[in-house]
Amino acid sequence: MESLAAMLICGSFGFAQDDKCKASFDWINYMAKCQLTNNIRKLRFENGEITQQALADMAGVTRQTIIATEQGKYTPSLTLAFKIADVFELYVEDVFSFESDDEEPLKRTIADLKEIRNPKS
Repeated sequence: MESLAAMLICGSFGFAQDDKCKASFDWINYMAKCQLTNNIRKLRFENGEITQQALADMAGVTRQTIIATEQGKYTPSLTLAFKIADVFELYVEDVFSFESDDEEPLKRTIADLKEIRNPKS
């Protein structure tokens, strides 16, 4: 029997209570364990010791947003992540990354989700 949370999530998205739904729920649980990390502080110092205020001005946000993002207390929007990466002339994945204590690799989990959504039959 599926957990109550799985039943609620699957039901909310109109999924049948089957293996596909369970796998989707497993993926959601895995992603909840992941933490978005960044190397903004390191990049600021490697690029002429850019201040938090200067980075905030270039990205169009407040200094407090940069501080909270650097400390991992705030997850930036995708737009902000791209703006920050653009300041350093890097790809988003060079500035931000997922980390998890779980041994299951993220790529495997994403592959599982793609298979669930588009089965090969």
